[in-house]
Amino acid sequence: MIRKFGAMIRSFVHNRRGNYALIAVITMVPVMGGVALAVDYTELVRQKQETLNALDAAGVATAQQIVANVSDADAKAYAKNFFEANLSHVSPADTTLS
Repeated sequence: MIRKFGAMIRSFVHNRRGNYALIAVITMVPVMGGVALAVDYTELVRQKQETLNALDAAGVATAQQIVANVSDADAKAYAKNFFEANLSHVSPADTTLS
């Protein structure tokens, strides 16, 4: 029984039929994982850049309000509203403007 099992294992190891399909299936796991990481990283960078763009725009717009002699509380409220209005793909609840 053990010899028969050993012969089956040797036969399986030395068999070359279907190797390409097996290798393709085995390599698909890390390839798809790499694709998933690339997609997530790209989304992270896009959201970061969008947040920085909204922050820059809010800074310029608020500077114009400060030059127009608006109170500090009104300028802060204006900056917060302007910042949140320019976030299209990022949830304002996930950000804090200080």
